Amino acid sequence: MKKTFQLLIIAGLFMANLACSSSGKENQKDNEASGPAATEDLVAWYPFDGDLEDRSQSNFHAENVNAVWTSDRFNMENMALEFNGSSSGILLDERFPEVLTGSFTLTMWVYFEDDSRAVLLGSYNAANNVNFEKHTNNRLRIFWNNGEKDFFTPDNVMSTNKWHLVTFIRDKEQDMFSIGVDGKEVAKMIGSGTDIAPTGPFYIGRDSREGSTVTYGKIDDVRISNKVLSLEEYKQASVNQGFYIVNITAVKTENEAKTQSAALEYEDFATGYLWIPDFLSLSGAEFYSVYFGPFSSQHECELAVEEIRNKYPDSYGLQVSQYLTRVQINGVGKIKETRYTPGPETGLKIVHDESMGHMKSKIYLTIGNKQVFIAEVFGFAEMGGGDPLPEGTLAFCRSMYTGAGTFICVAPSENGIMVYKGWSEEPSGEYDGNIGPNWEEFKELLYSPPDEEQ
Repeated sequence: MKKTFQLLIIAGLFMANLACSSSGKENQKDNEASGPAATEDLVAWYPFDGDLEDRSQSNFHAENVNAVWTSDRFNMENMALEFNGSSSGILLDERFPEVLTGSFTLTMWVYFEDDSRAVLLGSYNAANNVNFEKHTNNRLRIFWNNGEKDFFTPDNVMSTNKWHLVTFIRDKEQDMFSIGVDGKEVAKMIGSGTDIAPTGPFYIGRDSREGSTVTYGKIDDVRISNKVLSLEEYKQASVNQGFYIVNITAVKTENEAKTQSAALEYEDFATGYLWIPDFLSLSGAEFYSVYFGPFSSQHECELAVEEIRNKYPDSYGLQVSQYLTRVQINGVGKIKETRYTPGPETGLKIVHDESMGHMKSKIYLTIGNKQVFIAEVFGFAEMGGGDPLPEGTLAFCRSMYTGAGTFICVAPSENGIMVYKGWSEEPSGEYDGNIGPNWEEFKELLYSPPDEEQ
């Protein structure tokens, strides 16, 4: 019996800091890829990653009222919610946090199908009601305390059939309201109104009414912070959290990583590098990997991947990465998983393709609301569950075809999230389903500390 094992490292799970360059990385502060506000400042956070859970510490969960799951701004399925313009909404827990008595920032991603009214978050017509909405003529509006303050932006600060990041701010200290679109302030109003006790019910995508004020479009990643974000902070949040390429090459030291980053920067790429544990030293890469971008779309990034593959034929592999909400960069680029929550949309995704006359499967890892390509295997892949999986395993699947059985296991370690890929083959060429992965070897690799930096 012949057994061969490989260890693949997911190198795409990160958000690149646009301020990073090939110098000064040693002093990089922790950069949590959580968007408009650090998670400790969030009093409500609905990422809509396949569920309606509040991912802040408040745990104000929600109930679906006729909204349907749809694709988000990255074309990821079931990662945003679509509202029908007549009745659908998300009903929030009545214990909604008491942020309306102070300063706060409300942000969300929105996509409108037309220029009708669209209540984005509202409690009208309960006592002391407040609505945040898109009005006609592509204006935004804050309707505060049953009309005590009725604040409109100018016309056409929005557009239809396009994703926008909208920001509503109440600043008690400066006694003002302000509204931003895609990181730019579009209007402000002196006078922050009376502090009000939140009454409900509150909805996302509508208020207590049905009909013409219900959002007709999509909403994603709703966040309420208990502080005022600076213009620079929500400018940064509005960046199209772009697509990056990770180039896994034979880079063993930080100096080599800096050199390769500098070479790419000379070609006008924004680059940086990550420390990536590679216990089996694939292609000699042990410590560092270089990433570059950003690109504004998946297609643009894929074209760049092909271009770079042609320029750097010795590269071990290139992976496309996107913004990931629950991964941060620590220290010298060490990848650390944070706030990971298992769910029905989390784990391995398998896509089958029979167009070539034979079955093959593409396997993706889904964490948070992003996918990272792991492997393409021949044969029919299916989720596995009968093996004695290592503790903490995120996902496991196997692919079976004549002559071999391929398995893929995803698990976190102290040094990052790793994908272990291997296969078993009988001398006769027939796959024996009882021949499983060498989990003891895997666990030894998984939990062993990396070698000291060279």
